[in-house]
Amino acid sequence: MKKAKILFEEWALKWLQTIKGTVKSNTYEATYRNTVVNHLIPAFKGRTLDEIKPYELQNFLNKSCEEYCCDTVKKFKSCLTQMYNEALYNEFCSKNPCYRLKVVKRTEVNEKQVYTQSELDMIKAYAVTHRYGIEIMLLAETGIRRGELLALTWADIELHSKVINITKAAAIEKVDGKYTTIISAPKNISSIRRIPASTELCDYLANYKKTCNPDQNDSVIVNSSGKGCNPRNWQRRHYDVFMVEMQEYYKDRGINIPYRTPHSFRHTRASLWVNSGKNLYAVAKALGHSDLDMLQKRYAHSNVEQIRFLLDIE
Repeated sequence: MKKAKILFEEWALKWLQTIKGTVKSNTYEATYRNTVVNHLIPAFKGRTLDEIKPYELQNFLNKSCEEYCCDTVKKFKSCLTQMYNEALYNEFCSKNPCYRLKVVKRTEVNEKQVYTQSELDMIKAYAVTHRYGIEIMLLAETGIRRGELLALTWADIELHSKVINITKAAAIEKVDGKYTTIISAPKNISSIRRIPASTELCDYLANYKKTCNPDQNDSVIVNSSGKGCNPRNWQRRHYDVFMVEMQEYYKDRGINIPYRTPHSFRHTRASLWVNSGKNLYAVAKALGHSDLDMLQKRYAHSNVEQIRFLLDIE
């Protein structure tokens, strides 16, 4: 039987509909829809599934590795593989060209995504004077994800016990053509956790709480209307504003601190903890990681010296 020809973008959109509802809405939006609509379709639009050769897909992944981190490119490969598997099952293509695709690992990516300890100290010093500083302090001190930050309520923060409870995350879902903020459970079970907070952070939170006078369940991070922030709007209207003003402040003093994404604070916190010899299990629990080997491989940049320090070898 002759296979029906179908354009890549036509099948990609049909395939997205089969995924929707089978995964969490934030996973669907960030992992599947974003990958397909913003990356895969622009790369292969106008061509049928059978026209696209394995070497073209591999070249796409190789080029993507130059621009994006390894985990992001792995999402591209996963979506391509799943799409073609389903297309083959539905007889829209004659074979799956994704079987031998590889994602090239770039060890230098993580180095570019973290702040040094001195840079982090300067960012925190500026944050305590800034109107959006509380948000930066929480990211820098705890390594929580953006969605976890924006879902925090005052009921989640135990100031006397110096504990921050992570039980939910904010995400964006497209409903009837419009983007809506939803609050749901975090990405996995290990992400539900109790994070010990420093005295410095708790004192800062306590002082901040007095200025905003929240009710018991109000969001910690709010917009100009006093409501929880949309993740996209938060980055443009809060995070980016802070970063620009922080950079200008230090440039006037001859210091250049690079712009990095909110997630880079999570990378930074993990890197500083791991490379200062902190217990990996404790680091994993605080960050919500389930894989200790991955944690060490990703963030341990001077492994031999860490072992020397931990074993007290001179």
